[in-house]
Amino acid sequence: MKFEDFKKLKTKINEKNFFNNYRGFSKLSHLLSYVGNGFSILFAYFFIFEVIISTVSEPSPAVEKLVMVISVIILTTLELMKRFVFDKFTQLGIKEKFTFKEKESVILGFICAGLIATSFYFSIHGAEKYADKKDSIKQSVDVQVNAFSDSLNKKYENKIVDLENQNKTLFETNQGYEARLSTLSAQYNDGTLSNSELRRVKNEMSQIRKDRELNTQLIEKNESKIKEVKSEKESEITRFETKKSQNADKKIEDTSSNPLIFLIFSTVIEFLILFGIWFINYYEIRSVEEYERLINKDPKYKAYNNWTEFINIIFKQDCRIGDVLPYKAEMLKVFKSNNIDMNNKEYDDLIKVFVHLGILKSKGNKKAIAINKEDAMELIKSHLKVD
Repeated sequence: MKFEDFKKLKTKINEKNFFNNYRGFSKLSHLLSYVGNGFSILFAYFFIFEVIISTVSEPSPAVEKLVMVISVIILTTLELMKRFVFDKFTQLGIKEKFTFKEKESVILGFICAGLIATSFYFSIHGAEKYADKKDSIKQSVDVQVNAFSDSLNKKYENKIVDLENQNKTLFETNQGYEARLSTLSAQYNDGTLSNSELRRVKNEMSQIRKDRELNTQLIEKNESKIKEVKSEKESEITRFETKKSQNADKKIEDTSSNPLIFLIFSTVIEFLILFGIWFINYYEIRSVEEYERLINKDPKYKAYNNWTEFINIIFKQDCRIGDVLPYKAEMLKVFKSNNIDMNNKEYDDLIKVFVHLGILKSKGNKKAIAINKEDAMELIKSHLKVD
């Protein structure tokens, strides 16, 4: 390792600039807190929407849309209130080191707890309802069973219709046989027929009775077949429905996971929100405190602070290049009123340096502005070699 590399590495390791080191992380955590708010609103929506819509007996599409808007407004307001209150609470807490000496911090703490608990409750129940696919799975099974039933009805309908048509024909034939038997019976019993004609009528009646009996047997056989076909169809539907229901129950069991999962998921979301708000406040407050310590510890940074405050004051009004500064006594009063710690010697040194740098120029026994504010800032930063 070269000596220059060693010096650079040592400087990097010993660098304890919290503001620069954690600037990216603070922005990322702050952004993720808003992402967490978005997820919290999304999951809580599934819960709060059901709660509100259940109060309406027969909601129309227009009412459902209105409830959707109301739900989003309620949840967005809740999340914004939670952010605002927790932001103020963490600011006070970090400054007080969470000793809760101030009454305001105690009140904000109770309000925070209520808002966080409400948001967490909505979120965890909404996440559970979002993940619960029981209704959709059951609806899918019903649709599949109905579709399968319709296809079987078409498949077995032709068989049943053919058998029913056969029975209808057989029944109508038997009715014709009944009418013919009635006619032949009347002829047989009226005493007008000869012996040969009686034998013919008797034989015809016997044949008709046989044919009628055969048709009746065929009708009964067809009725039995119709029952078998219908039973077969119902059995197929039952087997299909049983199979699909078993698969659905397994899916429902798989999707209805342990409530601990929803608890962990909602907790992570809430943690992202609260941590993002807390860390951005901690980052800003610590960065300010660190810089204030640096100002008090390092004369270079104290000078930079006083000089930049001086420039901000003289350029506060519509000052232009060439404008003359007030006398020292008046300037020191202005500094004091702005809580700037600067004595006579420090002021005299500041004026000498500013004249040397070309920020100010002599104009009689007074000093006048020589350059614009932006150039003045760059000059003092370069002179003091500060970031």
